[in-house]
Amino acid sequence: MIKKKSNLIFRIVADHTRNITFESVTGTEIAHQFPLHIHYSLCIGLITKGMRRFLFSENEICIQENELFVVNPLQPHAIQQSNPHDYAVIIVKGLTDCPVFNSHIQSPLCKQLFINLLREIQQGEIKSLSPHWDKLFNYLCRYQRRKPYTTATNAMIEKTMAYVAANYQNPITVSDLAKNNCMSDFHFCRMFKSLMGISPHKYLIQYRLSMSNKYLQGNQPVFDAAIHSGFYDSSHFIRTFYDQMAVSPNAYRESVLKKSKNIQ
Repeated sequence: MIKKKSNLIFRIVADHTRNITFESVTGTEIAHQFPLHIHYSLCIGLITKGMRRFLFSENEICIQENELFVVNPLQPHAIQQSNPHDYAVIIVKGLTDCPVFNSHIQSPLCKQLFINLLREIQQGEIKSLSPHWDKLFNYLCRYQRRKPYTTATNAMIEKTMAYVAANYQNPITVSDLAKNNCMSDFHFCRMFKSLMGISPHKYLIQYRLSMSNKYLQGNQPVFDAAIHSGFYDSSHFIRTFYDQMAVSPNAYRESVLKKSKNIQ
């Protein structure tokens, strides 16, 4: 049973004119160990107190206070943390053909652009939200862009992603994914992990967790969100969700429902 009270606050603002959703996450005194995982959306964050240590597949980075970090879509990473720290994160969902950005940014100008956008999200200043996002995104594209990952164009990866997206609510085995690619289980697992940085099983769990967020944001009970996103054991779902989010599914649902806003 999870007894520790979360120090995380979530706010969601949906811009339906652009089909983009902004989710802000602010954490205080967080010392959670995040296991290896991926995000399906662009994540931009600022360490406001202390430091955070990222373990990427290609390197290890320590983000210090007043520095920015970027986690690109489908970029495997883990977070090892022993000392509590504070941070703010903006998750941008709905971007198409999102460029790949540097993981560590020390620019004071970029930090200010991030803070400006974060303030608009948290205060619900919807009229000025898009201009602030445009300024930050344009800065990242101009000064912090890097070469894309090879996984984006790999046919086997794309086929596996499509299969998971279409079948995540049903029981899926590694053998199912391998057969869908006309490969043996061993060859498929080895090739998938070499390209993605995580195992096929972890990828499936990550996708189901990302879908559970949508169900929780729609005010579905935790048990229903678990079943609809492909988890047939609600206890396992709750444990897995907490490991990845540092907050229980119910606490996440209550937070986002209190602090959500739509832009018409």
